[in-house]
Amino acid sequence: MMIEFAGSLIVVALGRTDFASQFGTDSLVYFASDGETDQVFVDERASDSYAKYAAIHECICQGRCKHLAPLVGDPDMRCSEIDKMIIAVMPESERKAYIEKRIEMFKALIDKNLNPQLTPMFEKSLKALQSLTSY
Repeated sequence: MMIEFAGSLIVVALGRTDFASQFGTDSLVYFASDGETDQVFVDERASDSYAKYAAIHECICQGRCKHLAPLVGDPDMRCSEIDKMIIAVMPESERKAYIEKRIEMFKALIDKNLNPQLTPMFEKSLKALQSLTSY
């Protein structure tokens, strides 16, 4: 998949898998890279819109497009600031569903303790997204 975002071309191999059966949610996202190709996996049930924006997020957060991430003083706010940046430019009609799925994702990551060392960041991201529910 190739996506133009913030003046940069994001190239990502987007895959679909069955996260929902294993983790009980279709909102999880997994990033992998071989150094040359960013790969993002989303649930096979995830909407195309969610898959697209989640892939953009992962490529900026962990991939070869880190230069697009907003500068933050608190590293635990990086993820939420990337989501805010993405939400600000997506069509208004897609914002609510994206925010809801991201909230679901962060709750699952925290509740299931899927990446304990990142839990403080997940908690801050969850709180920031919950504050945006007026979208």
